[in-house]
Amino acid sequence: MQVLTTQEPSKLASCDYFLVYLHAKTWTSGEASEKFADEVRKAMDAGINILLMHEMIGVGGQEARFACEFGDFFQLTPAALLEAGIYSQISKVAKGGLLRDVSLQLLARALQPPPCARDARMYR
Repeated sequence: MQVLTTQEPSKLASCDYFLVYLHAKTWTSGEASEKFADEVRKAMDAGINILLMHEMIGVGGQEARFACEFGDFFQLTPAALLEAGIYSQISKVAKGGLLRDVSLQLLARALQPPPCARDARMYR
């Protein structure tokens, strides 16, 4: 599987997914958070799949990754994103220590098309 990434808002329309990396600073970093919230909203409005990844509190470097409780986001997330349903899907969990690799593998799996879509491509 090949994954192409961009941080260029001008390329948003060509994206299949928009990763929202959730940690203690996602919505608490002033102007940077406001700009990011605007980009998330544009992705949601464009119908791009929102993929949530939450840094979960735990061992193995999680403090340095600004891990926090998921419930905190309901107080910190901009109201417009909450109203638009940003958390209507289940977030992937980023754990630390020995579980870090598994967490990232699950994120990568979420980027793959579902089996029925892969099968359909084989028969075209």
